[in-house]
Amino acid sequence: MDGELIKMPTQSQENCDLAKSLLFKLAKRFPMTLLAYKDIDVEISGRRATCRLPDMVVHTEESKAALIGSPRNLITRDMPPPALVVEVVSPGTENRSRDYRYKRTEYAAK
Repeated sequence: MDGELIKMPTQSQENCDLAKSLLFKLAKRFPMTLLAYKDIDVEISGRRATCRLPDMVVHTEESKAALIGSPRNLITRDMPPPALVVEVVSPGTENRSRDYRYKRTEYAAK
C-alpha cells in the first residue's frame, strides 16, 4: 500500500454552507450537468497525496464527456481538465497552508 491512512475531521457546517451557496450561484450560470458537488475526485501528482476530493468542479463539455463509461468519478491527468476546481478554505494556519500552498500547486500541475 502507498502512504498511510490519516483520520480527517469532517468539514465545518460553515464551510459546507459556503460551498452550497456557491453551488447555487454557479447553477444560475452553468448547466447543472457541468457541476460536480463533493462527488468527484481529481488525480494529482503531489508528494502528500495522489487524489483530491474538491468541494466543487465546473466541468467543460470535454472533461464531462471524458468521464462517460468510467468506472469511477475521477478526473485523471490524461483527461481534459475541468474549467474550475473549487476548494473552500478551512480556518486555521495549517489548513490555510494546505489549501493555498499544496492543493493549489497540485491542481495546477495537472
